[in-house]
This record gives sequence, structure tokens and C-alpha cells, in this order.
Amino acid sequence: MTVYAPVGARESIELLFKVSATNVNYELQIVDIDVAEPTVIHTGNGFKVYAFPLHHSLPTYGFIFEEEMPLLNLRPNMRDRYQMTNDDCIRVKKGEDLHLDDGTVIPNSELTLPQRLPRRYAYCCDTAFEESLVPIVEGVDLLCMESTFDTAFATMAEQRCHCTAAQAATIAARANVGQLLLTHFSARYREIENLKKEATDVFPNTVCASDGLRCNIDYKIKS
Repeated sequence: MTVYAPVGARESIELLFKVSATNVNYELQIVDIDVAEPTVIHTGNGFKVYAFPLHHSLPTYGFIFEEEMPLLNLRPNMRDRYQMTNDDCIRVKKGEDLHLDDGTVIPNSELTLPQRLPRRYAYCCDTAFEESLVPIVEGVDLLCMESTFDTAFATMAEQRCHCTAAQAATIAARANVGQLLLTHFSARYREIENLKKEATDVFPNTVCASDGLRCNIDYKIKS
């Protein structure tokens, strides 16, 4: 297991393991995060992860998970129609046009199926309301955002570096995200309907996190 955490977390984890006499039967790698702007911290398995600083009382980071796009798919019968070699196919799948021996150029768009956009998911928890988050999460398909308090506790939210549901929705609206997922609710709320209402009044496409909830992110075709 690889854990990405702010500088200093390694010592805390190792101390916790020591005092609790905890042993794990797998390799545990702890990677320190110390970045001032969105930075790629992981690449592999078909996606990459960006980390970026949040505004909280302790060093805290948000994350964006971005899908890495596969090669383009050829339209049916294109390979046979133009007698494309394996090298031709690879170049076209990478986005290049096809150059025939007689000088004719076949545009890539005629050879390949429409390309879809990479899906993007942003996770922001333990953070105060910050306008600087807007350009960072701009256009993500799903934004998971903390909404610890309702508007009645806006002052407490500011003091404790948390967000209200309405503030989380404001970030979502200004960043033009696809969907907002509220989480990190204060234990003072036995019901969270008021939090959801405050958010949906600002950003209608809002859902509240719950155990076992799954959010599907549909594919979008590049225009």
C-alpha cells in the first residue's frame, strides 16, 4: 500500500503503529506531499492523480483523479479501404492524419471514432471556503466537497476552516462542475436534508454522501 500524506504524517503513522503494537503483513510506503500548486503525484493504471493544497488549520491536500485517454479507435473498414499498415494504424490511433503514397491526406476525423473526454473527479475535504479552488476544480465531472455546517454556523465554519453546504455549492457552481457530492457532515446533524437544500438552492445537481453510495461518471464526446 502506498499512502500519500503531508510532511510529518510518516512520524504520526509510525508512532501510532508503535503504541498500538500494530503490524501489517504487506509493504507500506509513505510518500510525503509538499506542493504549492496542482502537481502530479501518481501516474499509472490508466489514470493520474494531482495533489493541491487546501486551506485548513493543519496541512491538508485535495486531489484530482484524471483518466488517461487510450488510443483512438478506427472506424469500421478504414484499415481495409486504405490498405493501412500496422504503423499507419498506430499513427492514426495517436491522432495523426493518414498520408497515402499518391500524396492524398485523409483527415484523422474520417478514420477514427469520436474521441471522448477524460473523466475527472476532485476530492476536497477539510478546507475553508476559498475562491482559489474554483480554477483548480474547473469543469470536473464530479466534485466531492466538504460541507461540515449549514449557513447558521457560517462563522464557526470560518473559524475552524471548514465550509458550509452553500459555500461548497458556490464552488461547484462557479467551477461549472458536473455534479456535487457533499460529505464530511458535522455530528451535530442527525438529518442532513437542510444541508442538501442549502446546496441545491445554489447548485441543483447535488447529492449527499452515504455508506455504499456509488456515483457514475458518464462519458462525454469531445466536440
